[in-house]
Amino acid sequence: MTLRLLQCSDFHLDARPHDDPRRMEVVRQLVQRLAPDLIVFTGDLVELGPQDADSLRRGRDLLASFGCPFYALPGNHDVGNKLSIGRHVVTEPAVGQWIDILGNDRFVCDVGGWRLIGINSQITGSGLARERDQLHWLQSALDTELPIALFSHMPPYLYQCDENPTGREAYWQIDPEPRQHILHLLDSPNVRLVASGHVHWHATFNHDSLPRLWCPACYSVVHEPHYPPGGNVTGMVLHTLDSDWTYELIADEALSRPQD
Repeated sequence: MTLRLLQCSDFHLDARPHDDPRRMEVVRQLVQRLAPDLIVFTGDLVELGPQDADSLRRGRDLLASFGCPFYALPGNHDVGNKLSIGRHVVTEPAVGQWIDILGNDRFVCDVGGWRLIGINSQITGSGLARERDQLHWLQSALDTELPIALFSHMPPYLYQCDENPTGREAYWQIDPEPRQHILHLLDSPNVRLVASGHVHWHATFNHDSLPRLWCPACYSVVHEPHYPPGGNVTGMVLHTLDSDWTYELIADEALSRPQD
């Protein structure tokens, strides 16, 4: 069986004054045209999730309205920043609110001969009990002979698995200490893909043992001087999972928010 999985990320719903409901109509039309078997949403569903439960409910209802099975993972705008950012950080009540509304903050399922795993990257390094629980859960979820695709909001790292970033680069990835715990668990030939959102840029990396993909946002492009060239698009990614992994970038300028 071939699985066609559509990865969407970073809707940032209700991001006033920049929100435009026409963006989501474009998403709806693309979903209808592509007719995926499954949608995985990799975070930042809304702009101010911890303060606005109604916005999260609208986001949930939007995803459900696409008429396709979906899993949704939280991003920093949904439940808070990683602890090291020092402001608007992730909290237990914010994660609990996400789970109450969206159903869960992580997932595992076997479909199309693959194991799909989604993690809550925002709690990495948080010290919350959920972080320890997730690591134990992830270790169990990775115990399979099936090929594995793992999804998260933040990428584990940007360029090198041992990088120790500062400044803006640190914002865009999981911190080094919790990253190493996760990478230790992911050290398996069965892990065929790690796909994330968050960076508002598209890129793929195949130069190490962990193939990685950055899904572009359905909201805006962020220009960072260190980003690899050519990823300045808004859009989604259609993954095809069968005996191997391939993908198609679905770029559409109509998904960009109105400019100032």
